Amino acid sequence: MILKVENLHFSYRDMPTINGVNLTLPEGGMLAVIGPNGAGKSTLLRLVSGILNPKSGNILIKDRPLCEYNQIRLARTITMVPQDSRVDFPYTCREFVMMGRYPYLGLMGWETDGDRRIVEESLASVGADHLSDRRLEELSGGERQRVILARALAQKTPLILLDEPISHLDIGYQVESMELLKKINRDQGIAMIIILHDLNLAARYCPDLLLLYKGEVLAQGKPGQVLVPELMKTAFNVNAKLEKIPGWDSPVLLVESTGRKT
Repeated sequence: MILKVENLHFSYRDMPTINGVNLTLPEGGMLAVIGPNGAGKSTLLRLVSGILNPKSGNILIKDRPLCEYNQIRLARTITMVPQDSRVDFPYTCREFVMMGRYPYLGLMGWETDGDRRIVEESLASVGADHLSDRRLEELSGGERQRVILARALAQKTPLILLDEPISHLDIGYQVESMELLKKINRDQGIAMIIILHDLNLAARYCPDLLLLYKGEVLAQGKPGQVLVPELMKTAFNVNAKLEKIPGWDSPVLLVESTGRKT
């Protein structure tokens, strides 16, 4: 098991944000975290990554408490890809991806031939090797997302956390990005937790879903177990149904109406 979270609690200014969350993720697993705005999705990822400290509960990485990891060891175990990966300096894509090697560069921060090889391999694995010498600000949204993912891969961790990685992309780039994440998960065995707002993309590409609502887990399981009408009504206040599409492994969620007054 790469990750185990037990009875996790966290509050902002005495306002509960995460309330008794439990979850597990096996080695090489791929989990989508879904839920309405304010459900605690980003907070959960920040807790798992060590950015925030829980009020109570346990986070175990490879059966070892997160609090026992020092900064370097944690950076060699978990990669966090935040919503906004803005860079204020005119780095080339190669220089940007090299930032993912920081846990391995030592006190002097010198790059080795091995580091440079990993950077080139990471760019190639996401189909961005032709962008190596381009500056990050020159890229399209889809190209930029590939380079951001290449930096995450260059960090060489068994677990990657992605906070809404496709939220600013059009539907074509969203599908392209999810296809790429699925391929990396399948071919390299890297476990992933991904926050997604598009429930159908989550169901299509992630074998397991975690539904958060008001900081609590409403359900965790296969898409057909989580995207059920009763839970969608509770979490999103919508009337919805699941449809099975011939040739698709996952069901499709159709929203018929909202329970909100207009």
